[in-house]
Amino acid sequence: MPAVRLPGIELDLEGRRLLVDGRQRACSQRAMALLALLQERPGRVWPRGELLDALWPGGQVVADESLSQLVFRLRAALGPRGDCIVTVRGVGVRLDAAPEPSAPAGQPREEPPTAAAVPPAVAAGHPTLPPVASVAGSGDAAPGAPAAAPAGPVGKRMMLPLLVVLLALAALLLWRLQAGGTTDPRWLDVGLGVEAGDLGVASAQARALVGEAFGQDRQGDRARARALMEAAHGSTDSPLPALVLALWTLSIDDGSQAREWLARAAQRDRGGNAYLLLLENYVRAELGDRPLDTIRHAGALLDLRPQAWFLRLARAHLYGFKGLRDLALEELRGIAADDLRHPRLAMAVADLAAYGDVAAARARLAGLDPAADTPDLALARARIDWSAGDLAGAHDGLIRTAQLARSRGQLDIHDRALAYAGLLDLVGDRPGAALPLLERARAGARERRATGLELDVTLLLAHAHAALGQSAELRAEIALAVHLSGNQPSRSLADFTRLVALRLAPELDSADHPESGDPGAASLIEARRALARGDDAAARALVDRAVAQGTLEARLAEETRLLRAELGLPVPDGPPLHPPHPPLARFVVRRQVDGRADPAATASGTDRRAPRGAAADN
Repeated sequence: MPAVRLPGIELDLEGRRLLVDGRQRACSQRAMALLALLQERPGRVWPRGELLDALWPGGQVVADESLSQLVFRLRAALGPRGDCIVTVRGVGVRLDAAPEPSAPAGQPREEPPTAAAVPPAVAAGHPTLPPVASVAGSGDAAPGAPAAAPAGPVGKRMMLPLLVVLLALAALLLWRLQAGGTTDPRWLDVGLGVEAGDLGVASAQARALVGEAFGQDRQGDRARARALMEAAHGSTDSPLPALVLALWTLSIDDGSQAREWLARAAQRDRGGNAYLLLLENYVRAELGDRPLDTIRHAGALLDLRPQAWFLRLARAHLYGFKGLRDLALEELRGIAADDLRHPRLAMAVADLAAYGDVAAARARLAGLDPAADTPDLALARARIDWSAGDLAGAHDGLIRTAQLARSRGQLDIHDRALAYAGLLDLVGDRPGAALPLLERARAGARERRATGLELDVTLLLAHAHAALGQSAELRAEIALAVHLSGNQPSRSLADFTRLVALRLAPELDSADHPESGDPGAASLIEARRALARGDDAAARALVDRAVAQGTLEARLAEETRLLRAELGLPVPDGPPLHPPHPPLARFVVRRQVDGRADPAATASGTDRRAPRGAAADN
């Protein structure tokens, strides 16, 4: 089939490649098929039933939401060109882009380089790794990745260069391990507790790819790390790369991709490796949004690999989510942050302050040269200022962090720093200043397919538009937030989104929304509905039931307190918020509740100075 060409978009179905503005983008085969179908008749509204029949042939029973998620994933893959995919509510989907003429037959086309296959060490004289397509030929292909062509016979004269390349790859792996804070060749990644033996009998090439992927992750380039780990998955029969990819995908709250990687891992033989079995159980619990099971499985992994500090960090966050601050602090204090070049170790230091030990957090950073800041350390310092109550200093630090992260290409930190700075503007009653910061943070999150951050920022934008009285923009943000919440692995985040939607735009409530599986959340949702229809007595009974079901001890605490305040019921003190853990909109709700008693209340309740900066110039 000839290539599909649209403005800024090129789709090669035979090669399973999607290029947007000249850059290859990850995209599933079914999403590519949707784009190819829509471009056959641009401007036409394709009915949803017709699209379901075409994309899931053979009489498959498919939920209508599957098509909504597919449209969302296609828009995400198209990035800045995604606006050409238009959903016509209640009817179907339309492509607003005219196809461009194909290149004349036989005319060569310049292929963009596969950047993810070449480590940055090349510029310093280190040998390059083979292109991703050349190492993905064995095993199943990565989701949305092009199939690799079978390798041809290697002549005897090629054996010596091949041997040199393999030796160089082994040397590169050792160099990466040393750069990552360990000289022990036993470890591929100490933080996750991955030993070299966990790859089984994988080739030297696969080991080098996995080591390079972990090395890129330690340097903060998760996108590059994922591309390399996908290549490693294709070059070994071990389930390890797929399990790591499931975890990394969960970190951006992409539940469907994480489930796909977990399923691929489960199809492979663990070879009796206890660590791989425990890691699979841990990922499955994370994906199933079962915090207590996740804590248990992380503990089992730590029993086997006590050096795995990342699992302590994960347990700390889960304890914090359950309101067990002392246990969270105990886990964080058990992490030896001896190499703060790793971004998640810097996060662990900032979390010490967030959970109440500001002095210990500052002591761990005291010996570092402030002039030698990295984006993750700059973010940690800003977060510590926030936890200490210096909101002005935190805002300034976040703006500097965003600028530094952008200059270093660490776009995930750039987006989070802008989101946090926008949140501080919002709780400081400056919604106009918050809007541009939040818009830029969301654009970056969408480009990176970080749907968790995109949802978090969308809820903040809804509150900003509500504060500015912009009802049309508010409704649009709420509709987007409800859509984004449908694919979140965490159901508690989806419940939180539903409550915000009912509070800010009750007219958009629909019986089509899936009901919550959490009894407390379900009671709060019904209480909010009862209040909207004027049945205060029913609302009071329902919110009392929600409190009895534990909503004051979880992410829904602020929505519970606000609902009680609106009903004239006593409002208990709120649990400590851990800046800036999601959902970020909790801070806005806390401001609304506390502002009823103290109009000068702020995010932390301790520093009421206005942040000095209002925008990032980057």
